[in-house]
Amino acid sequence: MTGASSGLGRAVSLNAALYGAKVVLIARDSERLRLVREALPGEGHSWFSFDLQHVDAIPVLLSNVVATAGRPRALVHCAGICIQQPLRFIDQDSLQKTMRVNVESAFFLTQAIRHKQIRGERMSIVLVASVAAMLGSSSLATYCASKGALVAGMKAMAEELARDKIRINCVAPGCFQSDMLQQLGGSVGGKHLESLQAKHPLGLGTPDDVSHACLFLISHLSSWITGSTLVVDGGYSACK
Repeated sequence: MTGASSGLGRAVSLNAALYGAKVVLIARDSERLRLVREALPGEGHSWFSFDLQHVDAIPVLLSNVVATAGRPRALVHCAGICIQQPLRFIDQDSLQKTMRVNVESAFFLTQAIRHKQIRGERMSIVLVASVAAMLGSSSLATYCASKGALVAGMKAMAEELARDKIRINCVAPGCFQSDMLQQLGGSVGGKHLESLQAKHPLGLGTPDDVSHACLFLISHLSSWITGSTLVVDGGYSACK
């Protein structure tokens, strides 16, 4: 579970543990990871402090995961960043950072976890994208581009991975209560957030709303689903 120290990653971890899974938590903040680990029900959970910008070290990370917790049967990649910048202010550093965290980390995690020495049986991978991949949003061009690349890349990888009985899908959330949304609200103001909420017929979601979709896609209930994007947005895209 990447991005496990807060928000959606934390919610998926807690709900997976409630269903009896042994969860491996991955994020940068070791103190917050420790607190999430203490909150998980059950035994056998572990955590690793790791910055996914260091994509070259991902194979070593997964080898350490296997040595500590055994071969994983699922990966939910929740880690991501959102930098709000109008087009005229986009610079190379922010674009590269967004792509590295949101796209490159997903590609290299998937590449590394495919190895026979790493993957468990009937592996399922869920990459957290966004409805922004399909719809776009003003001042979020780099974020939208990164999530669009994630969805397109997932489709291309699905056929290759199926040969190894590995499923891969995306979940594309709308806006839900999260640290990322609070940061966005701090930069654009409360009125913008109120307008955004009004565009979701069912209102803004919660991390649990999205985590349930992630759990479905890693469970046996979705055993014949791969290469798909599950939109979980409270009706936002239907009314866009």
